[in-house]
Amino acid sequence: MIPADQDEAVNLFEAQDPRQLLAPDGLDPLVRKVVLNVSLPSLRDNRGDVDRVLDLLEKQSGIQNPSVPFGMVPRVSEVLHDGRGRLTVTLAMKESGAELIDVMVGDEVASNFALAVDLGSTNLVLYLLDLHRGVVLEASAVENPQVAFGEDVLSRMHHCEKPGGQAELQKVLMDTINGALAVLLQKHSIEGRQVYAVAAAGNTAMVHLCCGFSTRRLCREPYSPVINRLQISPARALGLQVHERAVFYALPNVGSYAGGDALAGILVSQMHRAEKFSVLVDVGTNAEIVLGNRHWLMVAAGAAGPALEGGVVRCGMRAGPGAIDHVQIDRGSLRPTWSTIGGLPPKGICGSGLIDLMAELFLSGVIDERGKIDRVAENIMESDGHQAYRLVPAEQSGTGAPIVLTQFDLENLLRTKAAMYTALTVMTRQAGLSFGDLESFFVAGTFGSYIDPEKAVTLGMVPDIPLERYRTLHNSAGMGACLCLLSNEKRRELEEISRRVTYVELNVDGDFMPLLSAAMFLPHTDAAQFPSVRARR
Repeated sequence: MIPADQDEAVNLFEAQDPRQLLAPDGLDPLVRKVVLNVSLPSLRDNRGDVDRVLDLLEKQSGIQNPSVPFGMVPRVSEVLHDGRGRLTVTLAMKESGAELIDVMVGDEVASNFALAVDLGSTNLVLYLLDLHRGVVLEASAVENPQVAFGEDVLSRMHHCEKPGGQAELQKVLMDTINGALAVLLQKHSIEGRQVYAVAAAGNTAMVHLCCGFSTRRLCREPYSPVINRLQISPARALGLQVHERAVFYALPNVGSYAGGDALAGILVSQMHRAEKFSVLVDVGTNAEIVLGNRHWLMVAAGAAGPALEGGVVRCGMRAGPGAIDHVQIDRGSLRPTWSTIGGLPPKGICGSGLIDLMAELFLSGVIDERGKIDRVAENIMESDGHQAYRLVPAEQSGTGAPIVLTQFDLENLLRTKAAMYTALTVMTRQAGLSFGDLESFFVAGTFGSYIDPEKAVTLGMVPDIPLERYRTLHNSAGMGACLCLLSNEKRRELEEISRRVTYVELNVDGDFMPLLSAAMFLPHTDAAQFPSVRARR
């Protein structure tokens, strides 16, 4: 059930504590609890039970015009008298104002928990938060069960058009999240009814699949979503096993392909507050690219990710235990050395390992500028009718089979790197910028946590700028969801970002195809764009 690396998920998060992105007094959670000592009714003061609770709440906390749903009215009255006036009210800070969603006898402010979910197309990462203390208790990762219906979201959207398909995809997702949440809660002796809020970040399709919304128009012109900014909603309506009145918040989307995960990256990087220009790249099944500064932001999305997640490379696999994440090749013998995630016997190569391997093959002269295998050596062999480089012999492999990179794989990787660089080139040109104008180049997600920027530059996948400008954001989607649970100010800031971002379609640019062809060489047909690579060869 859990092929993804749980330790990896925790490590990605611990690299940046969400409290570092909050002001010293910035803890203002989506759901908060307040202890009240309410005077009981008397002949001198016979106000209604609910009225006296709300009056004191407003006076003590400064919360204006808190509301009580009709169904909660009898409960408030009962708890007021059962606790002899001492009670804890739980409030959801919705767009329309504070709404009372629970009331308990005595002081129960410490039992206030929430769940943040990174809705990755391949893996789900869950964060259990203590909203009272403002900390993450634990993170875990599970495979997205929808992978069984298609590696890519387009296949899943087509499955939704079958009778019952949409409900089926939504249910398997909820079942998996509920199962993973139950494990986290049990480890920390927390009950599901103590989880009052859930926030989720993902691409537009994943949010639709999570909420059970139709994806029919997402994959057809004009590619319109059902909704971009979903209001705070009941979590139980999705099938989440949490408190009966818990709230659900989906980070907003921008268009059909750029989702809340990209907006979360903007929020975490703070690029929207900087005067100078930055780029943010989040590579998963798709690649999302953001360019801009405090004055403007533009975002684009493309299919640059599948080869790096193992989708079209035979030896490829997702980043997880046993995945080769870094490679070096001896220039003389052409023999490789490598490392794996978790130090386990190698099962395949994840995205960062593929970039390392291709760059090392190029620098050692095994492949030429066209990506063609151009040498004869011990590690060069034939596999399925293609020339190939053997990275790991069968006796050292965790699968019992050799791990090789074929000429066919190299061609797929070449197209992937060319698509990425072309997208970056088109975006900067449309904005009237050059790569030299970029102060920071943020790389997000699991891919960004392992990538060696120098190797990516060697391939011509990313621009040849000073390496210190490359900065890793780790799991910015999960981080953004956590921030929206911990701070209403950050949530409003994210909403404002969503209104500022402009989505651009790169393929309609007349220069796209010529630029793509020029990028189908290592590192590029114009070697002057990559002086550091020329100096190292």
